[in-house]
Amino acid sequence: MKHLFAILLLACLAIAQTVPATKPTAPSASKSTNADASTKPPTLNSALPTKAIVDTFLKHMFSGQAGASWTIESIAPVKDSPGVADVQILFPGAPSSTHLYILPGGHYAIDKSQLVPFGADPFASIRKQLQAEAHGYAKGSSTKPDVTIVVFSDLECPHCKLAEPILARIVAEVPNIRLIFQPMPLFSIHKWAFKGAQYAECIGKQDEKVFWTFLDAVFDAQANMKDDQPQEDKFIELTTATGVDIAKVSACVADPASKAAVQKSYDLGMSLGVNGTPTVFVNGKAVHSVGAPEMNYDRFKAIVLAEVEFMKK
Repeated sequence: MKHLFAILLLACLAIAQTVPATKPTAPSASKSTNADASTKPPTLNSALPTKAIVDTFLKHMFSGQAGASWTIESIAPVKDSPGVADVQILFPGAPSSTHLYILPGGHYAIDKSQLVPFGADPFASIRKQLQAEAHGYAKGSSTKPDVTIVVFSDLECPHCKLAEPILARIVAEVPNIRLIFQPMPLFSIHKWAFKGAQYAECIGKQDEKVFWTFLDAVFDAQANMKDDQPQEDKFIELTTATGVDIAKVSACVADPASKAAVQKSYDLGMSLGVNGTPTVFVNGKAVHSVGAPEMNYDRFKAIVLAEVEFMKK
């Protein structure tokens, strides 16, 4: 029980630091089961979360994983922890049940010492924040998409290069979805990524379609661009090849507004807990790194299609 108390304390601290009650303040750059009609998230003094809510939550968490199944064995209050619910879940083949602790208010849970959003629509708050603040260049459906994919990406990141064709293929194959690119240059380890993001920002101001052409060109040239060099000449070369007005782009890059735009996107990623690239949000659900199973094309497409079905309900 002491271990649980310690986890709860850390979870409360994490909520206080990463999920403000109002609009987030971005940090600085320096650093299947029983049906239940009730779907309202539990509050501090409410009844325990229903099996229906827990089941829907699990479907969101395991979307894209073919054959995923579970049995919700019990939902009970935790002794001496007011408002905390202990949900015991048995997965096929597991030697024992998994404990999922639902925190007071019903908006967060602790799963294997990790704090995760909880509820019938666990990623709603992140989705709303992205709808309000993700203003990067986009392609795909422009009006009421079923799914919005937001990728936080770094032009110097090899995994981001691998993710780009997966995302482009998804947008081409799945109807009524939208892809938004948010620059997330990891400038502490990638020396030219921020400047590259500025060039992309300024090219996009002239022609949004050419923005994507420039991204592809930078990713294609990535292996030959040395990290210890500023790469200004290379960016000018790649920009000129796109056919946009290089003088306008150069003036835009020199304008502090382009740097501020990239910084704003970086800060948005930080406020959402992005600590590596690429991090992709599918209607608010974070899918991390092309090296993870979720960024395999078939697995990622399954996540997107599952979200399409969720949004139809």
